[in-house]
Amino acid sequence: MVRVKVKFYASLRDKYKVKEVELDCNGGLESFMDSLDSKVKGAKRDLFDSEKSSVKDNVLFLLNGVNVKTMKEPIKFKDGDLVSIFPPIAGG
Repeated sequence: MVRVKVKFYASLRDKYKVKEVELDCNGGLESFMDSLDSKVKGAKRDLFDSEKSSVKDNVLFLLNGVNVKTMKEPIKFKDGDLVSIFPPIAGG
């Protein structure tokens, strides 16, 4: 198991009533989302696209400051990683 810190920003802080949590995670992104959902109810539903096994397109999910959507390799979490999650982006 690895320990990962997760920080929420903007409206997600209000929605989940938490600024940050620490998780024990074993495996890749879906395992991470399961661990996150056990502490922050509804997070997996809101942030994860189960059909694509990836973060939803409109969510900004950074792993140690890098947008996971730009990563070519499958996500593998390491002890001490920092995940920053920003709410869906809307514009007009």
